[in-house]
Amino acid sequence: MDAQKCFAIGSLNELEAWDLFKKKAGDGVEDLDLEPTARDVAKKCAGLPIAIATVAGALRNKEFFEWKDALRELERPSSSNFRGINAAAYSAIELSFNFLESKEVKPTFLLCCVMGHNGLVEDLVKYTVGLGLFDGVNTMEEARNKVLTVLARLKASSLLLDSYNDERFDIHDVVWDTAVAIASRDKHMLVLRDHVPMEWSDKEKMNSWSWISLTCPQIIAELPKELECSGLSFFRMTHNGSLEIPIHFFRRTESLKVLDFFFRGTGILKVLDLSHRLFRFGPLLRESIIDLPESINYLINLRMLRLRGCPVEDITIIGELKNLEILDLAFSRIKNLPKGMAQLARLKFLDLSWCRDLEIIRPNVLSKLSKLEELYMERSFAEWKNGGVVGNERTNAGLDELNNLPRLTTLHVTIPDVQMILKHRFVETLNRYRIFVGDEFEWCSKYEYSRTLKLKIYRNISSNNELKMLLKKTEDLYLDLNGLEGIKSGLAELNSGEEFSNLERVVVSITIKESEPVSLFNKQTSLWISNLTRLIINGCGNLEHLLSLSVARRLEQLQCFEIADCMCLKNIIFTEEIEEEEEEEEEEERKDLICFPRLNSLHIKRIPDLIFFCSGNFNIEFPLLKE
Repeated sequence: MDAQKCFAIGSLNELEAWDLFKKKAGDGVEDLDLEPTARDVAKKCAGLPIAIATVAGALRNKEFFEWKDALRELERPSSSNFRGINAAAYSAIELSFNFLESKEVKPTFLLCCVMGHNGLVEDLVKYTVGLGLFDGVNTMEEARNKVLTVLARLKASSLLLDSYNDERFDIHDVVWDTAVAIASRDKHMLVLRDHVPMEWSDKEKMNSWSWISLTCPQIIAELPKELECSGLSFFRMTHNGSLEIPIHFFRRTESLKVLDFFFRGTGILKVLDLSHRLFRFGPLLRESIIDLPESINYLINLRMLRLRGCPVEDITIIGELKNLEILDLAFSRIKNLPKGMAQLARLKFLDLSWCRDLEIIRPNVLSKLSKLEELYMERSFAEWKNGGVVGNERTNAGLDELNNLPRLTTLHVTIPDVQMILKHRFVETLNRYRIFVGDEFEWCSKYEYSRTLKLKIYRNISSNNELKMLLKKTEDLYLDLNGLEGIKSGLAELNSGEEFSNLERVVVSITIKESEPVSLFNKQTSLWISNLTRLIINGCGNLEHLLSLSVARRLEQLQCFEIADCMCLKNIIFTEEIEEEEEEEEEEERKDLICFPRLNSLHIKRIPDLIFFCSGNFNIEFPLLKE
């Protein structure tokens, strides 16, 4: 954890342990009838913070008889002796695990244990959909909400921890080890992180396994020639070294629902066989292209396939996996999305992110994926055709195909030109998106908002109703107007009085050629600008004045304000041409005051001609300014 100094934390004394127990279990434990039993339960945790936290969290708001039963469980010695796990901690965590009430929570927690430290929430969502863990959950968004609900419950019970960001979850080592031990004993799971001797010839045991997760290269190298696991539904393998998977390894795993091969680093994958046949991997270089075996179609029940980072080029055979709902090909080497992919009629999730060699998506493939809900194409295919054909046949996919995806709610995509969005109704259903219009924007690894739009505009867009619809939904807007003739027309949409009520951040890059002063925002802007939390102005060439007085006063939610490389800017707030009606609208007590009540960060860089922050005689207040 990059700690500069490590030190041991011993067991808590009785008073400290009781204080922690009360905090986790709630004040109800001090009830006269319950307190004696609660104190006995706390003592059974042996002063171990992780045991106290998990047991107290599990018993919070429980009935008295449940407390008595928990005490009985803790007083009974463990029936299994797992080397390296404290007996008190094991009993406490096992009790907490058994108290997980919902049949959906336990397998979700076990999936978290399979994933280990700092697991990605989105990967967990995909696994739950692939395994069909949640009854009555039909969409990716419903699954995501369900996973977040379950994670919150597991964190409240101290079985899981927060990670270093909201996109991940973490788990204490003791909880992790104990849960894996319980799962191995009771839940028919094989989770191997370290090299231990394995008896692969025990067919009875192998047939009992339902989940397998392998992350140890030595174990992977010792795999049997055939994995005889008739009930196997989940197989996950993560590796960064060399390995060899026997040719017939998956021949008897027809019940498999989730198959996850995650390739990372620069290791050498020599042989991988998904069912019968052999295919070879060389070093993970651009020259190392592999083919998927035809025998992959034996996996008739497969619902999730993840080949993230796999140097595969031809994926035609995947079209035979007609039960697929999740397909993750991110960072792969595919050049072509073939016609056979149109057979994946149940597909809900398709990730083609960072497939930088992808140049062809066969026409009418995407349009046939009628159940597709989420399409990710970051740093990937951008050769959309806008009705262009050669002879009677279009050479590549067109954006109009997305109009045939009525369930599409999430889209990450690059579109070459803003005019290509015209008359495409797919924008109506989008709830989450990162849409980059133009070819000069960089994709980032982290985004603060779920609806980001980056626009490179070369012409007036006033007639583009679909783009206006996107603008109204957008939370995070980047505007590049550097190639525009006539800056006033470029700002027409932002200043037209449209209600862009969801905007929280605007970044503008402009080269202004007009000689007359131009304001980026006018009075009509106030219909939406009051929602902004971040405003970034960068490289606005000849801009002399930025904000009118009325607009500045409406930036009540603004928390971050950055201005840079505006070489001709003289006034950030200008008042020379205040209209009389604007003055009349101002309340009497605010005539001489401009306040940014929530602004905590103000950065002004490389503005050589700046004369005034505000050109008039006003009091300017920043009550929360920190930097």
